[in-house]
Amino acid sequence: MPDISVQIVNYHSIEEVKTLLPQVVKDLSSSHLRFEINILDNASGEDLSELERNYPNLVHTYYSDENVGFGRGHNQLAKHSHGEFILIMNPDITFVTEACIQNLYNILKMDDQISASAPRLLNPDHSDQIDHTVPWKNERTLHPLDLFNYKKTHEQSPAASIPGAFALIRKSIFDELSGFDPNIFFYFEEVDLFFRMRSNGYSLRYAGNQCVIHSTSFSQTKFGYYQTSLKYILNKHFPHSWWSKIFLFAVFHLPVYSLMQKLTWEDHIQEDLAKNN
Repeated sequence: MPDISVQIVNYHSIEEVKTLLPQVVKDLSSSHLRFEINILDNASGEDLSELERNYPNLVHTYYSDENVGFGRGHNQLAKHSHGEFILIMNPDITFVTEACIQNLYNILKMDDQISASAPRLLNPDHSDQIDHTVPWKNERTLHPLDLFNYKKTHEQSPAASIPGAFALIRKSIFDELSGFDPNIFFYFEEVDLFFRMRSNGYSLRYAGNQCVIHSTSFSQTKFGYYQTSLKYILNKHFPHSWWSKIFLFAVFHLPVYSLMQKLTWEDHIQEDLAKNN
């Protein structure tokens, strides 16, 4: 049985997957860990057979008849994953820290109550990406602001939530909680999952001393998913919280989209181009 099952959901991103795979193999081959790589094409129509040919007995590919979104895609892959841990990974990841996966694995092996661990995400310019949360107090009561209390740290620490673009998860707990909520198509799938883990007495670890680049982008179309998913998880977990109502009002009625755009890599590029012209 493999120690780790790497899971990648592909949607019109096969070139990124081709770039990512040798990095994954290199990082894991430097460790003692046994691993497999499972890839799902999310009805994008791309042929993944070349990946199996290039990595025989290591890469296994699957196909969905419809685009089921990020969470349901990984739920499908988890049915084929046999590792003690599953590594949820976006195609647009670039490794930075050596032995990153091994270090996340070591964190999870310290304590069976640690359900998941993730590294610090960087933008392509190596600036910190705002995509993790650390609670004010480790043992405090769950609160909606835990989901949005952004704090930077370059150390390992307990966390209210961790990035879902690259996360090592204990599969037994993933299965116990039935994986990602299938009602969430895009955005906040991992926030919901990790919140349920904490609600069930498990803990999360943020490995701020480990880094990967996440080449994310944000658009008006994606913002629609952002709003829908945010409303869903806040109503699901905090239906009577006045904090939730205030936050939802801000997202739906204030010009937060323009603010969020300024936080993305694409806008950093535009700003640099403007400075040089």
